[in-house]
Amino acid sequence: MDNVLKGSLYTVIAAVIWGLTPIIEKAAMGYVNPVVLGAWRYFLSGIMIFVYLRTKKIGMDVDKVVGKRLFFASILGSALLPAFFYMGLFLTDPITASSVSNIGVVWVALFGLIFLKEKIKVDEFIGTMLVLAGVFVMLNKIGFDASIGALMLAGASVFGAITAVIERKSLRSTNTWVVALYDRLVGGSISMIVSLFLFGAGAVVLSSQAWYYLLFLAFFGSMIPALLFLHGLSLIEAERSVAIISTAPLFTVLFTALFTNSPVTQGQFIGAVLIAGGVLVLSVSKKLFVAMKYYVSVVVNREMSGIRRMKSVFLDIQNWAKAR
Repeated sequence: MDNVLKGSLYTVIAAVIWGLTPIIEKAAMGYVNPVVLGAWRYFLSGIMIFVYLRTKKIGMDVDKVVGKRLFFASILGSALLPAFFYMGLFLTDPITASSVSNIGVVWVALFGLIFLKEKIKVDEFIGTMLVLAGVFVMLNKIGFDASIGALMLAGASVFGAITAVIERKSLRSTNTWVVALYDRLVGGSISMIVSLFLFGAGAVVLSSQAWYYLLFLAFFGSMIPALLFLHGLSLIEAERSVAIISTAPLFTVLFTALFTNSPVTQGQFIGAVLIAGGVLVLSVSKKLFVAMKYYVSVVVNREMSGIRRMKSVFLDIQNWAKAR
């Protein structure tokens, strides 16, 4: 399995998990404040990663330049992003939250072009446009509160895009687990401090049901998909990685239909199809074009070979006629 396919597979699995988590997170908000939920989720997943690194005796040291870069990324990706995302989810619904928060593919393409010198290819541009079209179809006819929530989710997508570019650059010289540790533990710690300042004991004294949700989301909804995403990000380009993550709304629609009583609207279905089409272009178009080019070249060569043979036979007949 080549690196592009392996990286895409890791990222798709992360997208499936992240497609399911908004539904669980929305349910968890019945027991815990949205800001506190984000803080605890990231903080707990960071603790889990720290324990794993200590158990496996994996070094956690980074040089000063990478450390500063990861610290900045953790503020954006694990402090500001969850705060904006969870408030947006609180004001909207899981499908809207999953959709709008994933428009970061455009920002990643832009930041990747500027900071990482990555070239935007034609197939990636087409795929990106399809993904965005799907997201905007899903957002048709939403109310005022949902509009405010959508703006907050869009802000979260910007933070996520910048974080993806910074972390991709850091992954070139730093272990994936260490990057995940900085991302989750540092950002989660900052979020916890803010939560304690805002809500006091309310950020710590939670019901048993809330703790069940938090532990599940920290491990399954945060630690596992984050590591899968970072592994994928180390193998494929930043805009392609986040473009694949943009399939999360498709899985959110699917899981909403399967596990909840909420109906899936026509706009949500069409948006999901557009997103799936965009991801299909982003994921396989390059290989498809290469395969088509190879097939055409084989056909052309075969036909040209036949024409050359026919020409040779014709010349032989012509020479034979002249000799007679």
